[in-house]
Amino acid sequence: FLATCSPDLLDELKRELTSRNLEVVIKPEGDYLGIHFVHDTKRGIILECRRARRLQAALQVIEEVCKSRRFSRRKTFRLTGNLGFDPLMQHPVDRAVADAIRSATGSVGATWDEEVSLDAPEFDSLRELLAWSRELCGGGDPCRHCSTTDGAAMGDCLVLCVESDASLTGGGYIMKVSKSSSSDQGMVVLRKDCWRWSKSQQSWHSNRRELFGVLRALQAAADLVSSCKQVCNRKGIVFKVNLLCDNKPSVNWLERSSAGAVSRSKALERRAISRLLGSCAEECQVIRTMVPGSTVEVRHVQGSLNSEADYLSRVFERPCLRSDGTTTTLAASLLCGKGDPSPSTLTEVVKDGSTGVADNFSYITRRDLDAHEAVMVADSVRALRCSSSKDDGTNEDSRASRLSIAERVAADSWDYGLLRWRIEIIQKVLRTWRASCSKKRRVDPIVSDGYSPEGGLIHSAQSLLLPPRRKALLRPGSAVCVEDGLLYLELGRSSGHPFRQFYVPREAVYLRQLLLRDAHRRSGHGGREATISFMDAFYLPGGCREARSVIFKCLPCRLNKATRGRLSGPQLRKNEEELLLNFPPYWSVDIDVLYFGEGHKVLVAVCRATGHCSMTRLSSEDGPGLLQALRRIQLMRGGLKWIYSDQAPYFSSPKFRVALSVELGSELRLLASEAPWEAGRSNRIHGLGLTVLRPLLRSNRGRLPEDANEFDLMLEFLMYTLNSRPLGRCYEDPFGHDYPLTPDLLVFGYERRVGPLKLAQGKHPCLPLRDAVNFRKQYLREYWRKLRVKVLDAISSKASNVGAKRWIPTLGEPVLVIRQKARKSDLGSALAHIDALLEGKRALVVFPSGRKQVESFGNICPFINIQSSLNE
Repeated sequence: FLATCSPDLLDELKRELTSRNLEVVIKPEGDYLGIHFVHDTKRGIILECRRARRLQAALQVIEEVCKSRRFSRRKTFRLTGNLGFDPLMQHPVDRAVADAIRSATGSVGATWDEEVSLDAPEFDSLRELLAWSRELCGGGDPCRHCSTTDGAAMGDCLVLCVESDASLTGGGYIMKVSKSSSSDQGMVVLRKDCWRWSKSQQSWHSNRRELFGVLRALQAAADLVSSCKQVCNRKGIVFKVNLLCDNKPSVNWLERSSAGAVSRSKALERRAISRLLGSCAEECQVIRTMVPGSTVEVRHVQGSLNSEADYLSRVFERPCLRSDGTTTTLAASLLCGKGDPSPSTLTEVVKDGSTGVADNFSYITRRDLDAHEAVMVADSVRALRCSSSKDDGTNEDSRASRLSIAERVAADSWDYGLLRWRIEIIQKVLRTWRASCSKKRRVDPIVSDGYSPEGGLIHSAQSLLLPPRRKALLRPGSAVCVEDGLLYLELGRSSGHPFRQFYVPREAVYLRQLLLRDAHRRSGHGGREATISFMDAFYLPGGCREARSVIFKCLPCRLNKATRGRLSGPQLRKNEEELLLNFPPYWSVDIDVLYFGEGHKVLVAVCRATGHCSMTRLSSEDGPGLLQALRRIQLMRGGLKWIYSDQAPYFSSPKFRVALSVELGSELRLLASEAPWEAGRSNRIHGLGLTVLRPLLRSNRGRLPEDANEFDLMLEFLMYTLNSRPLGRCYEDPFGHDYPLTPDLLVFGYERRVGPLKLAQGKHPCLPLRDAVNFRKQYLREYWRKLRVKVLDAISSKASNVGAKRWIPTLGEPVLVIRQKARKSDLGSALAHIDALLEGKRALVVFPSGRKQVESFGNICPFINIQSSLNE
């Protein structure tokens, strides 16, 4: 056996070993798991990774693969085993690169020794990873890590500082420990880690990624505390864990102690965030219980103070050159599967007489460029391929169809800023190529000497003008002038000085569209005049007409200005007359959930024929809770053959529909959204119920009763009040009594007498069966028909002209769905497509997210398919 300890404890260790008759060699240094450690009186424990031999073995594999341009799984796993071995957890980048190489080559080849070509397009990321591994294996000083000079004494408090961060490509954390405070002085790095996101994780919301990084950091801290449990409990040592994060929402969520902290939030992926917060709470509980007295504190720090964790989260933003000449980030290249389209060849050959210049654009993507700039540079150079064809200008048709570099770059650019940036790069590249050629070939006017990026852009666009057209523009008396080969529109100022605008010809179609789109966006999606006013540096002949076309094709403008055209009126047929005379009450009902506040929710069922309502308490707002409440209503009232509901998730789920059919024998029918004419009398029941409820709760300051029996009694009284409300004029029965028509009379044929005042009237003769039929006929004759006529008149007043052509949507047609604005800045409509046509002038629409919803024809308006015009 071999034992080691610090020099100050050497005598005590010898004495203890001698007392136990143990012969153990004591040395001040030793090896464990490939790590060499030495006890130093001044510097504490010095740990040496001794990675030189492993890195040298990994470098030999890299050189062998790069030289032969072939590799196998066995070679890459040998490389990653040597590169990623890090017991001290001090080299996170090496471990992350090793994991990425294993991920890229884990399924390569049928066997472990089958070799595959490294030059295949799907191994773009592997080539960059090998180059990165060569840099990491390049050597340097021996790797040494020092601990604190003195250990933890009895009753000490160890400060554990954990910093975490997450970016779009990955996440990382760093863990430090100190005995005094969380300042950087005296802090010892215990662990570093970084990782990259998978395809599904990269689509997460930023708050969810940040919380996942916090959870990984807390798990590492909990593992450390658990490993020190026995020593800390014996010596009375406690931990003070300071968790630092630069994401304010995550910090706010972690600081809240209530379980419903996220339920009040409108953040995306709320359920996933709740689960992550629950896991974080469990890890904090582990830290507090393993070592009693330990605390966990969450702090928000500025991003500039979280630089170490931020660097670890962005290690995979390294540029990666693809086979098609474009440059992307290494994280994006690793996420490209084998099923993705393979890139084209990398080499671009430019021939000029006897000189052949083969350039692979590698000098453009230098290591000092960040990933975003590298992508833009490579994309700009790639655009030069489109203009490599030689054109002598003798063929007028080919000259008219020729596109300049300015046009080709404008066709692939989003805004003017990106276009100008690419033009500046192309100018430098073309001038460099022209200087290296032995023969000066004709190049695009964009590289003419002395031109700024704007001047080169306009010169290239004006080169599309035919000589007769250019001559006509420069006729005497014209407002167009020429200077340094560029055409300007010369205007005057109030001060008397000239004002010039670049002349953009009609032939530069893509450039004009880009300028108009950019101006329209910068004007805040204003009108034609506002769009034109934001192009004060350019003159576009016929620009007003093209501006109208751009505004017409603008999707946000169409969504914001969509209105109900009433091109196809709604259908009002509900079969109320047939339901009243031929079916029992509650055969067809509308259901909805009414929220009273304080966690009390009730299910409201309203008979579509009589307007009679029933309420029952909800145990939970989900499928099983709703099914239990509907079963209770069916036992009380019967019926419930046809159930109409809105498109809430718990109503529209297939499981709920099947459960209704199996357990109740009911058929669920979904109502179109934003179509109140399709519902029965349930639209006003909620408002009436709350209006009646407020005076009842006034004595209790608006608070609902906590006792379940009192709450049920309140619901019964509320139902009695709503079902006794008058629906129309009075009805005189054969005995000479006058009655206002109420839902109770339509259902039961008699009036319920409740309270001493009602019972004081004494006995009242009634024949419920006969009276119910008479009440219903009177209601249909005197009230219902007139109400339908008024509703039709109101709808017809808002509809289009009678002579206008009615619009009926077709399958697959894009439409705008009018929706209620959730907030003031929200759009008033959403884009969707017709998925199916339903009866009753309704359609099933599908949104870009894949969600399907039933809509009435009156709630959708046509959206002209502008895809063909956009491609012109």
